Amino acid sequence: MMEVDGDTMERATPERAAASGAPPPVLEAILNLSHFHRDHEKFYAQEPRTQAVTIQRHARALQALADRWSIQQPAPQSSMSSFEGSVDLNDPAALQLDGVLFMEGEGEPAEVTRLKRDLRSLAGDEEATGRWLSDAMQASWEAANALLAFPALADQLGERHRIIANDWQAATMSILAARLLLRACDVLDTVDFAPTALRADLGGARHVPGYLYSAAELADQAADLLSDSAGLVHDNERRWRVFHQHVEALVSARRALGSRPFSSSRLTSASPTASSVIAASMSSPGFARIVLAAALTAFWSRGVKARSACCTRLPSWPSTVSGMSSGFCVTKYTPTPLLRIRRTICSIFSSRALGASLNSRCAS
Repeated sequence: MMEVDGDTMERATPERAAASGAPPPVLEAILNLSHFHRDHEKFYAQEPRTQAVTIQRHARALQALADRWSIQQPAPQSSMSSFEGSVDLNDPAALQLDGVLFMEGEGEPAEVTRLKRDLRSLAGDEEATGRWLSDAMQASWEAANALLAFPALADQLGERHRIIANDWQAATMSILAARLLLRACDVLDTVDFAPTALRADLGGARHVPGYLYSAAELADQAADLLSDSAGLVHDNERRWRVFHQHVEALVSARRALGSRPFSSSRLTSASPTASSVIAASMSSPGFARIVLAAALTAFWSRGVKARSACCTRLPSWPSTVSGMSSGFCVTKYTPTPLLRIRRTICSIFSSRALGASLNSRCAS
């Protein structure tokens, strides 16, 4: 029982949310639905069975009356009170199950009227629930296509679609059960439950027992469908739990990625010398450390050409017929490795000489 708007699915793509590192809105929606609709279905995994028990009770009462009236001969009786029970029409099982009591001075028992009203009310509820659920599953089936964009949920696609299929089938069962209940009420409406009318039928063709058997069978079939629909929804419990756990793990990972702070800036070297080599050389003491580092840098840079030339083309230069452009060549001077070492050593000596000069002046 999970419905997501298709336009929202299209707008909330994983690629658009990847830039911020936050979970896509569609993933957040799936997490929400997998949580609340799992709990929602726990109710519908038991409520149809509760309704099925009520329907079966009504069916058993009708069957009990049909059994009695199939063999009972009509026996009109004189009564002192209009509330006296009809001995030939009442059945103990129907009295105990639904309280159906035929009285000499009354017409259709109030319990029979309530029985038909209950069946119609249940039919209306199941019809509305089934149609809503069927529409919701149609939307959910289309929305589930968005799950294909998340490889982490690849092994859950079967579970999610099985949930939808189970709910869709349960919705169809609810609609069919509603039609069966309404038809059972139509059958019962053909029977006149007044004591005088019943005795007239029992003394003649005895059509009433057949109507009651048929109504009871239709009601029983509706009860079975409702019970089976509850079983389908109940089958989703484990599937919802596992699916929710996978979605929750994916959302948590996306949230953690989105909340990770930017890494601090690091000092890097543009030299082609391996960083491990530079680190090792810089661990040497004093002047030897500097010379060694410079020498190693020169060694690792031996593959760099000492001189290189490049041609620069300005956007304003026109192209020739052959597709070539005229331009000028600039020679770029790159120091050789040995020249780098010489410059480094000279710079070190110059720095030390300047420092010694300054120290001698301060001393004087």
